[in-house]
Amino acid sequence: MQVLKQAIRANLRKTDWSCLLQGNADDSWRAFWGLLSNLEAQYVPVKKHGKCHKKAPWMTYKAVKLVKWKLKVFRKYKNAHHPAYVKASMSLGGANYVIAPGW
Repeated sequence: MQVLKQAIRANLRKTDWSCLLQGNADDSWRAFWGLLSNLEAQYVPVKKHGKCHKKAPWMTYKAVKLVKWKLKVFRKYKNAHHPAYVKASMSLGGANYVIAPGW
């Protein structure tokens, strides 16, 4: 980090400001902004975001685990042909009794 700051400062020291800032204020601003943009692109690293999904700040890890479990169980019981669904529907009243999935 310190090396990058020093490199940017050295590059700014080498710049011929009187030549760069000629003309009216708009032209000078565009030249200055272009110089800073080039330095930023050259020296400032871009943060790469991983595919890691972090939990929400208000949720505990236990709550995240329970939500994942709930979604997994719901996927099972949404499918009327899944063995867990068939077993649950049979325990509720026999083979003819069917629970409507997706209620």
